Amino acid sequence: MTPQHLAMAMADFLADAHKDFVPSDPKLHGRAIQCVPGYLKERTRQEDAAFPHIAIRINQVHDDADARGESTATLHIIIGTYCTDNEDGWLEIVNLVESTRQAMLKHRTIDNKYRLQGAVDATIPSEQPRPVWVAVITATYTIKDIREELQY
Repeated sequence: MTPQHLAMAMADFLADAHKDFVPSDPKLHGRAIQCVPGYLKERTRQEDAAFPHIAIRINQVHDDADARGESTATLHIIIGTYCTDNEDGWLEIVNLVESTRQAMLKHRTIDNKYRLQGAVDATIPSEQPRPVWVAVITATYTIKDIREELQY
């Protein structure tokens, strides 16, 4: 169970958690939210969807120095949406952050393997590249530690 598998499991989990999400901007009408581990695919055509999205990235992996058999992986969950209406755009990113945060807190264990540790931190920068709206959630999950191979 590697950090990569955690990111993939989180992408699947959040895709399911946001399956009913409907973007408010008419330009995004009918688009489902993309939930991807790592990075979005490179856009080769103007029509390729970039928004709305959630990208799950591994930020840090920490091994347990006490040899209790657990390590942790810290994720950055990057949320992006597009809304030309300044009245609705900020609300949409806040609602996406909150629905993501609530889903993670309601289901602290992902894929029956990875357990949320401690707090879920959300940051919505005060300056936004409008009409694009972005936020980052940081969360740490336990992952299985690699066992030492002993030579006898």
